[in-house]
Amino acid sequence: MSDTDYGPSNMRKTLIGRSLLGCIAVFASALALMILVATIAMRAAPSPDDRLRAVVLMIAVAGVALIACVGFVLRRYGRLVNEPVELIRPAPELHGELATTNTQRNQLETVLSSMVEGVIVLDGTRRIVSINEAAADLLGVSPDEGSGKSLLQYVRNAEFDELAEAAATNRGPVERTITLYREQTIYLQVHATRIHPDSESLPGGILLVMNNISRIKQLEMVRTDFVANVSHELKTPVTSIKGFVETLLDDPFISPEQSERFLNIVLKHTNRLNNILEDLLSLSRLEQPDQEIEFSRCSSEEIIDTALEICKSKATAKEMEISRKFRGPTTIRANPSLLEQAVLNLVDNAIKYSNNGSEVAITVTNGSGVLLISVEDHGQGIRNQNLPRVFERFYRTDKARSRELGGTGLGLAIVKHIARLHRGDVSVESTLGQGSTFTISLPQANLEEDHAGDNPG
Repeated sequence: MSDTDYGPSNMRKTLIGRSLLGCIAVFASALALMILVATIAMRAAPSPDDRLRAVVLMIAVAGVALIACVGFVLRRYGRLVNEPVELIRPAPELHGELATTNTQRNQLETVLSSMVEGVIVLDGTRRIVSINEAAADLLGVSPDEGSGKSLLQYVRNAEFDELAEAAATNRGPVERTITLYREQTIYLQVHATRIHPDSESLPGGILLVMNNISRIKQLEMVRTDFVANVSHELKTPVTSIKGFVETLLDDPFISPEQSERFLNIVLKHTNRLNNILEDLLSLSRLEQPDQEIEFSRCSSEEIIDTALEICKSKATAKEMEISRKFRGPTTIRANPSLLEQAVLNLVDNAIKYSNNGSEVAITVTNGSGVLLISVEDHGQGIRNQNLPRVFERFYRTDKARSRELGGTGLGLAIVKHIARLHRGDVSVESTLGQGSTFTISLPQANLEEDHAGDNPG
């Protein structure tokens, strides 16, 4: 039996033909039987009553014949309907194949929905067949509204459509970095591949796979900026040192006074180089991903006093007063040396950028599971647009003055990393022309309160 014997058209023709033939045969038989019975009855009946009984008998026989005819038709019709169905009923092997197909489809849908990469499947006309959650999140669209829409209509970015078109005309895959300009710029690496039609002549399409490389791009920009800033910061003192040393070597008749002045300038720039290198090394150690620090119970009062002792000479030279105030327990949980370095950097900056004769106030508040160390100055202040960037490496609000005062541009970046190593943070509030307040916030949840060391300051 060929595969076409039980097609819909042939099955219908066979069913109708056989049913009609069966009906004709049954009715013909019933009619012949009725005529035969009627003839015999009429000949054998001697009286009208006998003929009446013969007619009744004929009617009864006709009824039986009619019932037999209907039963025969229904039985035959049922067989004709069931025969093709029995022939096309799935075999156990087909049941297994269908179950395997469903399982594979469910597994594929699970894989697509759990992928970090965004995946979009297009048909031959670049209309969306499927899109996973990751792709919808990256593009800022709803995955339920994409099916059947054109890629350009759904994504509203011509670069995606151009990439899909390039993949459709090229033999190999096509790759491109696409930038989405939103509140935060998103960089997507998109890989487009042509899906060739299969053996059953199903239409082909395009497969788009996208990865969010924004973090990598940001790190590349940070690295580029860092190299440029380091080069610039080191170039200035190196150039100055080189120039003055060459002057001393080229002029054997230079006076002792000039030699001393030149050597002092060389020493100043050498110290600056040394400070930059030391800060770079400190920052490098603090930025190690596996960096672990040891915490201990220590005294915030001792940490503040040690930092103030180091800055005392600078404050005296500018006739500045530094006050300190402690609120709550002075026993804290921290790394004493790192926290001392962070406080020292903040106090040193406050002295540098404050006017002569002004005051710097340090306030330490320990309560509600948080340690707050605030350093307030009355200097020139910081513009609002500069506040978000003051903790970046080598970022200066006043570059010329910062270098003149000996700043490396790394002090606040070091403070930020020390705070984060303590699982805390640092913030700044500032008013231009009035001053700034930097606040280190460190959690103290794992330290039992100890009021024995309270000091009102």
